[in-house]
Amino acid sequence: MGAAVCNCTHGPQQPNDAQFVGAPPPASEHHHHHQEGHHKEGRHKNGHSPTGSPRSGKSPRSGKSPRSKKAQKVDEPFSREELAKTFEVVDLDASDAISTKEMALLLECMNVHYTHNSLTVLFDIIDGNHDGKVTKEEFIDYFQGKDRRKGVKELVKDIINNLKEEKNAKTGFEKDVYIVHAMSSDIIGLRRSWWLSQVLEFADLSCAGPYALRNRDGTKRVDHDGPLADMTKCGCLALLLESNSLVTEMMIGELDKAKAAGRPICTFYEAEQDAWDKLKAWRKVCPHAFETHYAISRHFLSDSEQVVLNGIHKLFGIEAAHLKNIRPPGGDFDDFSCMRMDGVKWLKPEFAYTLKRGMDYNDLPEDAFQQPDVIRTCFVSYAQEDPKSHGLSDNQLQQFRLAVKRNQLGSRVFFFEGLSLGGRSLFDDSSVCEILSLSRYIILDEMNPDVPDPLPFLQRGHNFLEALMAILTGCLAPHRDYQFEELDRALGYAVGAGTNVRKYIRENAAHPYQLVNHLCAVLRTKRFASRLECISAERLLRQALEKHPLIAQALAQITEENSSGRQFVQA
Repeated sequence: MGAAVCNCTHGPQQPNDAQFVGAPPPASEHHHHHQEGHHKEGRHKNGHSPTGSPRSGKSPRSGKSPRSKKAQKVDEPFSREELAKTFEVVDLDASDAISTKEMALLLECMNVHYTHNSLTVLFDIIDGNHDGKVTKEEFIDYFQGKDRRKGVKELVKDIINNLKEEKNAKTGFEKDVYIVHAMSSDIIGLRRSWWLSQVLEFADLSCAGPYALRNRDGTKRVDHDGPLADMTKCGCLALLLESNSLVTEMMIGELDKAKAAGRPICTFYEAEQDAWDKLKAWRKVCPHAFETHYAISRHFLSDSEQVVLNGIHKLFGIEAAHLKNIRPPGGDFDDFSCMRMDGVKWLKPEFAYTLKRGMDYNDLPEDAFQQPDVIRTCFVSYAQEDPKSHGLSDNQLQQFRLAVKRNQLGSRVFFFEGLSLGGRSLFDDSSVCEILSLSRYIILDEMNPDVPDPLPFLQRGHNFLEALMAILTGCLAPHRDYQFEELDRALGYAVGAGTNVRKYIRENAAHPYQLVNHLCAVLRTKRFASRLECISAERLLRQALEKHPLIAQALAQITEENSSGRQFVQA
C-alpha cells in the first residue's frame, strides 16, 4: 500500500531529470523509482511522451540535445527560452498554468522527496500573486537569475531541505515515527512499512525504521543516506501486525525499549475476521503496545490512511489533515498475485479498446491477457444495456477510454465481467471478493435511455454493489469531473442516509451489525437475475465490509466487551 509517484517503465514515460534545465545527466538510464500510489502513465498534450526520448536525452519539442550549440554556458543564468520549455514539459494539460498536482509530478519525476507541507510552501513561493496556480511568467520570474550550476532540481531541493531542518529543530526528534512490523512475510511487512511511511510523510511526519534500508522489492537501497535513526530519539513507535503475526523476542525487545524511553506506541493491525481475538497472545505479552491500536485494511485504503493520520497525530496532540486535502489513496504498488484465479481473464488495455458487443475471451488471442502482478488491477463496471448481447456499447467504450486516459491507467490489466469470466456470473465464486475490494474501479454509469434495457445504473444489483465498493475503497478512477462526489451522494440517497455514503459509514460504524444489515437490506431491493444471485451478492458485501477498518475496529471493541462475541458474516 503506498503513496508517491513513480518513474517506472509501465506505460509512457514522464518528465525526467534530463529535461529540466541545469540538471546533470542521470547516472543510469535504467534507474527507476517505483511508487506506491497512482501511476502517472499518460501522454503529454502534444501527443508524445513528455520525456521526449529518455535514451537520447533529446528535448521533447525541438528534438535537439540539451547540450546543443545554443545551450548557454553552465555559469550563466537560466534563459527565458530554457525555462519556458521546462514549463511546457510540466504543464501537462496545456492550461498555461501549473497546478499543485503538476508541481508534485515535477518533483516526483526529479526524484525529489516532498511532503504535503513542503509542496504547499514551494508552490506558494513560486506562485507570485498567490492565486493558486503558477503561470509561465511566475515560473520564469522565480528561476531566472538563480544559480544555473545547481539546476532546477537542486534549487527545489534546497527549499525543501531548509523546511525539513526547521521542522526537526522545532520538535527535537531525529524522526517523528519509527516503523517496525511483525508480518508473517517480510516482503509484505516491508511494503506495508513503505506504505505507512508515505502516508505519514505526505502529512509532514518524518519516518524511520528498518524498512528504509531496502526498496519495496527487498533489494538493498543504494541511495539511503546515513545510519538508521535511533528509535529512542524518535517521537513514537508504529507497529504493524496481522492476525497470524508471531510474537518474537526481538520485537518484544523493541517494544520494551520504546516503553523504557517513554515513547508512545501505536499499533496498526490488518482488519480480518476475528483479527482482534487472534491477537490475544500479543495483547497478553505486550499490553503496552495496545494502549493505542487501530484496524487498517489494504482493501479500504482511503479510510485506512485517514485512520493512520488520525491515530499518529493524536499521539502528538495535533489535528490531522483530512485525506481529501492531501491526495487520493495510494497503494497501487503491492502484491496483487492473489487476483490470479482460475477461470478469470485480465485484459490488456490495447485489446480492451477494440472490444465489440457479444465478444468473450475465446474471441481474443492469448496475448490479449495478462496476469496481475505488482500493479493494482482495474474493474470495469457497466450496465448491460442489451440483455441479448453482453459487452460495452459504443458510448460505454468511449467512457472507458476517457477513464483510462484521464487516470493514466495504460499499464493496468482490466476485468470486464461478461468477458473476463467467460459468461459466468460474478457471484458464482466467493473468491471474487478479492477482485471487488482490491481493484481500482472504472464506473460507466452514463446510460442511453433508448436502449433495450434502460433500468438506471444504481437500480441494478451488480452495479449498485460495484459502485458502493468503488466509493468505500476510495479507488474510483473517474471518467468525468466530480463523478466520485456524485456517486457518493447518489449512494447516500439510495441508502436513505440524508448525506453521502462515506460520511454515513463513518457516523454509523460504531454500530457495525445494524450498519451492515441496513446496507444489505438496501442491496436486496435492487434487481438481480435470480434470488440466488441476490443472496450471493449479499454474502460478498458482508465478506468485504468485514475488512473495513472502522467496522473492524468497532467489532474489536464489541469483542473486548463481550468475550463470547458474535460471528459477523451471517448466513
